[in-house]
Amino acid sequence: ITSDVIRGSGLSRDQLVGANVERSESLDLGMVRFKLYSVEADEVVNIIALARIQPSQLQFDPKFYQYGGAFLYPLGGWYLALSKLGLVHVAPLEKMLAQPQQMDRVWIAGRAFVLIAFVISSFLLFFTLLEIASAPFALAGLAIYLFCPASIMFSQVIKPHWYALLWVNAALLIVVRA
Repeated sequence: ITSDVIRGSGLSRDQLVGANVERSESLDLGMVRFKLYSVEADEVVNIIALARIQPSQLQFDPKFYQYGGAFLYPLGGWYLALSKLGLVHVAPLEKMLAQPQQMDRVWIAGRAFVLIAFVISSFLLFFTLLEIASAPFALAGLAIYLFCPASIMFSQVIKPHWYALLWVNAALLIVVRA
């Protein structure tokens, strides 16, 4: 990837995605997308939104509101914790392009965040089902929950839908116990 693409306005959001592209598509811009983006288009917007947050400057507005702060801020906290542990490196764009394996770790860590929340949600659902039914019925319900195709597919994507099942199942357990 040539330096004029990295240093110029070629990496602004409007140049990478969108209809109002001033620069024609090039191999360099294609390589930027290849090295930085996920195959799941909606995952990219979460990382872009988190990149816009500047806590050192007290700038917490991600300028992306589709998924809401109940998902985005815990995800950012997850990345912060992993970066403090040295598992994920937050670096300027030029370094991420030079070492795309660092970007791979970002994608894997985000997917792990959603998967961990989903696994915890399955325990909550199991305990909820135990409150109202026998253990074999609770296990059957848990098996359906875990092995339906949507759960297998979407529990591994950096999107809030399966992450939200953690809070839904927690609320369900509270209601059933009440």
